Amino acid sequence: MRNKVLYLVIILSLLAPSVTVTAAPVPAEEPAPVVQEAETTSYLLQLDMPEVDVPQGTQPADVPGVYHGALARQWTEVEGVLKALQEQGLVESYTLLPEANAFSVTAQPAAESQLQQLGALSEQGMMAQAAQAETDQFQAQLGAAIQEAQERAAPMEQEPVLQEQEPSTQDYLVRLAAADDATAAEQQHELVGYLEWLKDLGEVESYEWLPQANGFRVSAGGELERLSGRPEVAEIAPYSEEALQDAQAALEEARAETSAAAPLAPLGITAYTPTTPTVNIQIYSNWVSGQAITGTVYVTVTKATDGIQYTGQETLSSPGGYSIWLSMPYPIEPGDTVQAYQDGGSGLVTIVVPDLRPMIDRDADTVSGKTPVPITSSDENSPPALRVNSWSLLNRSNGNWEGDGNNPLTDAAGNYTTWFTYTVPTTGTYDIRPFDTDIWVVYFDANHNSVSIVQYAPGVRVQLNADYAEGYTKPRTAYTITLKNSAGIVKGRFTGTAGTNGWFYGNFRDVYGNTAKSAAGDTVTLEGAYNITVPVVNLTALADPLADIVTGTAPANITSTSSITLPNLSVRNDDTWITQYVTTTATGKYLANDVGNINPDTRGETRYYNTNGDQVYHRFRAPIVYVRGAYDWWQGNHYSSDSHVSGYAAMGNTLVTLNLKRGGSTIATAYDMADDNGYYEADFTDDYDNPVDIQGGDTVEVSAGDWSTTVDVPTFDVTSDPDEDRVVGTTDATVVTDTHGLTQTLAVWPTSTYDWDYGKHVMEEVTGTLAGFFVAENPFYDEAWQTYDQRTLDWGPGEQGHLRYVDANGNRVYDDFQAPEEYAKPIVYVRGDYWNNRYYPYNDNYVSGYAEGCYYEPVSIVIQDGDGNAKGQTTTNCDWNGHFSASSYTDRYGNNVNIEAGDTVAVTFEGQTTEVDVPEFDFTSDPDEDMVYGTTDATVVTDTYGLTQTLAVWPMSYYDSDYGKYVMEEVTGTLAGFFVAENPFYEWANPANPEQTLDWGPGEQGHLRYVDAGGNYVYARFEAPREYAKPVVYVRGRWRRYSCSTNYESDRYVSGRAVGCNSDPATVVLKDANGNVKDQRQAYCCADERFYTWMAVDIKA
Repeated sequence: MRNKVLYLVIILSLLAPSVTVTAAPVPAEEPAPVVQEAETTSYLLQLDMPEVDVPQGTQPADVPGVYHGALARQWTEVEGVLKALQEQGLVESYTLLPEANAFSVTAQPAAESQLQQLGALSEQGMMAQAAQAETDQFQAQLGAAIQEAQERAAPMEQEPVLQEQEPSTQDYLVRLAAADDATAAEQQHELVGYLEWLKDLGEVESYEWLPQANGFRVSAGGELERLSGRPEVAEIAPYSEEALQDAQAALEEARAETSAAAPLAPLGITAYTPTTPTVNIQIYSNWVSGQAITGTVYVTVTKATDGIQYTGQETLSSPGGYSIWLSMPYPIEPGDTVQAYQDGGSGLVTIVVPDLRPMIDRDADTVSGKTPVPITSSDENSPPALRVNSWSLLNRSNGNWEGDGNNPLTDAAGNYTTWFTYTVPTTGTYDIRPFDTDIWVVYFDANHNSVSIVQYAPGVRVQLNADYAEGYTKPRTAYTITLKNSAGIVKGRFTGTAGTNGWFYGNFRDVYGNTAKSAAGDTVTLEGAYNITVPVVNLTALADPLADIVTGTAPANITSTSSITLPNLSVRNDDTWITQYVTTTATGKYLANDVGNINPDTRGETRYYNTNGDQVYHRFRAPIVYVRGAYDWWQGNHYSSDSHVSGYAAMGNTLVTLNLKRGGSTIATAYDMADDNGYYEADFTDDYDNPVDIQGGDTVEVSAGDWSTTVDVPTFDVTSDPDEDRVVGTTDATVVTDTHGLTQTLAVWPTSTYDWDYGKHVMEEVTGTLAGFFVAENPFYDEAWQTYDQRTLDWGPGEQGHLRYVDANGNRVYDDFQAPEEYAKPIVYVRGDYWNNRYYPYNDNYVSGYAEGCYYEPVSIVIQDGDGNAKGQTTTNCDWNGHFSASSYTDRYGNNVNIEAGDTVAVTFEGQTTEVDVPEFDFTSDPDEDMVYGTTDATVVTDTYGLTQTLAVWPMSYYDSDYGKYVMEEVTGTLAGFFVAENPFYEWANPANPEQTLDWGPGEQGHLRYVDAGGNYVYARFEAPREYAKPVVYVRGRWRRYSCSTNYESDRYVSGRAVGCNSDPATVVLKDANGNVKDQRQAYCCADERFYTWMAVDIKA
């Protein structure tokens, strides 16, 4: 039976104020702050509200639990990223702020870009104000979301269940005695952390601060025995409007009495006049608080490590409490100096923070430590005094969780030891438990200032079959965690310094840096301030979604089903956040049958608490198979590929075998080792590593250890219609409902391969000629859930989508589909360079262009003669931009062919073909008249820039960006096809650009460009006639260009210079006196127009 929500209001009781060590005369001026740049920066990382999937039929009273479960999962995922960044040295520390759905993070600036991917990141210059603002905003957002979800939730009618019902809960009002704002603020802050811890235990579902009653309204189950033992809690009573009014009246009365007695004096302490201001310090925090008169309080913290000072201030409009957050990269630590001052006060208060870290003996149930001065008074009103509070103690006699506090005395050196008893002598004692009990030590100095520290009982927690361990030791002390096998051989270890609350965690690595995972029979040892050894026990879990049970093995003969009696075993369902404590048989078997609904993919945890309270836990996940699909942490579930299978096995770190069967025969097998959480993924391949696609009608078998399952793959025939924005298809899958979250459902996402996008659940026709037919059309819904945001989708050709079928066992079969592609015809440049918009000067067979949608894919180019017969062809691949080019074409015999006038160039990509007819051009470039004229059989209909069926001429360049001109041709008579281009000319041949009068000479090269009706380009080059001077010849001599000199070379040597000759052949003929040819040579000109050669015979007179 689902728990109803229990609401309580908790009103905090007033504690005595806090700490100072020495007092000094008032300085003439207030201390000047020293500002230095820190290497790290404090950030506030505000997380987004998670998308919460409230299961169908959830009772309104259970909705808050669903939301808090989603938040807890989000916090765990983000913490995993922060841990990884911490291991890289980018994050120094972080603290969860659950009431704000945020983390306080101290990190290097280099981590900003990665932190920004997790949420909204801001520097914490005003931490208190920022955190409170984010808290208020988030709490309002969370409350609105829960209220909306509760309104949507409809109570489900349930048949009577013949089993013992959990006791129903009721509303309570827990009244608190605090009247002044400062003390209430401190106690509110303390209790928030405690309530969050109770939420983790499942004892509290939600809480709300009610300032009008000076307390909390808490949603929980049971009678909150732990809270009743807290020093802040004064009274618990059933909640009602009348009780709330009584609480308000009591608060007003208490405030009135406090105001009438003495605004500056703590309640109940009248035998002294405290210093002004008083100072309360909590070690390992950034807060300094206390009492002060009207005016501004100035606080300075000087760090013992480097002497850097940090300052803060707060102005009070009336006497009362102050609370100052100091923006420091590191919190207040033992050895730091805290100073406080206020105009008109008693003087400068100076405190050197003492080391109050206690030693907590969880076996003897004692707390010991050392104070700065001997303590001889057990009365906090007659300081110096000491207070040691312990919360979440187990009362061994009545089995309740309670709190207790002592005021121990010390020896002459300040040493103390205290234990917790409720009768004297110790006939009954409280039990200090790891991870449950926290100790609060408060030292009051002679001036009624205080220094305090909160520290957890030491303990070790180990994750089975993983490389992870965590726990508590003495704060800011070095530790070593060692993993050994059953033979005592070290498998791995990690070291470090514990956090400010004693927390440590890490990953085991062997001497080579490789991951070392724990296994049953290993031991994990903590060494440092405490020495603790934890045997690693064997734990298994198999979650059954059909029966809603979890079975497995654990240590034998566990008889306790209570969290307070050790040893015990708990099983938790992360989806419902329900925990059940179970017994085990003589062989270690257990059954958890009261953890709520279990679905395929449900996560959970089995946790063993040994006789010392240390823990070994094992993460499990209900088995599920994703055929053609996968899951990743960032994007969730999605289609992967046609050969892919993934999912969660019944257990982690086991070999998973996958078989693909077709027609009853196995055609492919794959293997994968499941990770710590049981996740596996593999692709089916043949003997040559080619993928083997999973087809409709196939069967996928998955097995791991004793667990196995099969998935029959339905057939899907799908058409995505981008014109109608509709997906239609047929399937042989059995679809019985279109309700989100149920089995035997089919959902379609037209524009995405991810389940988180917009999709829709569909039904199929079941009879007649349309049996198996389904259709999905607008609107579509976020995550394909009709209660979520809807959207009208509009998709185009080529859009990829996917569908997902959930079979009767909850396994998922994916398939993808794509809207038909509609490619435009390729754009073709014959003899042109598409990239540079120019005539291509190196090869008149060059063809380039652009094919839309082409990505390293083949493009076919065919050259046809005037009769349409193929002369030659080639195939080339486009680049990533869709550009292609080719310059060599062969006929069927392998002979090269040329592109000639009258030919047609046909370019094809993805069934789209562009045909370009190559016109004939006959033209002359006249350098004397600066004119280009000629004839063509191309159809030219306009001389307007940028249009098709145009002809443009560039007399002096191969580039279209140079100076050119559009021309028209005669269309009738004897001059039909004639055109002429003369000055002026324009950049890009565009009359809108500046004009230029061109003057070119002999040999000047230019080009023309014809644009056909389809926008394709045909280029051709031309050259002005050359005018050559007669060569200058040096017989038997060499002309030297740079020295402008000549010299004798050889009787057979001939050289000289031919103007205009550049790599062209010059013919040298030697004749005798009668004119007969004695020898003839070809002498090729150099780049500087020189030529030379040796004749075969001597040159004679």
